[in-house]
Amino acid sequence: MFVFPGIGLGATAIQARTISPRMLSTVSTTLATLTREEDLKQGKILPRLRDIRSVSFEIAVAMAKTAYEEGHAVNPPAGGEEGLRTVYHIPNPNRPSHSKHSD
Repeated sequence: MFVFPGIGLGATAIQARTISPRMLSTVSTTLATLTREEDLKQGKILPRLRDIRSVSFEIAVAMAKTAYEEGHAVNPPAGGEEGLRTVYHIPNPNRPSHSKHSD
């Protein structure tokens, strides 16, 4: 559930020619690092579903970096991670929202 949006976003953003075994390994490793410590203590092995956008984005970034390192990226987005956010209209969680609505 978490990896497919990230793989799709990462591959599309950089126009990957292929998805290599190393890229998939990076996806798995990245997903494993994104589960919160308190969730791990409760025996949960995946991140919370409500975090799917941010988790998928982190997966996309990690996969894109690996693809670029391996020479599979045809068109890496300008601006790196921030450029990827801009291309896909994904808000930066570290920046204040300009929305008039609060969560």
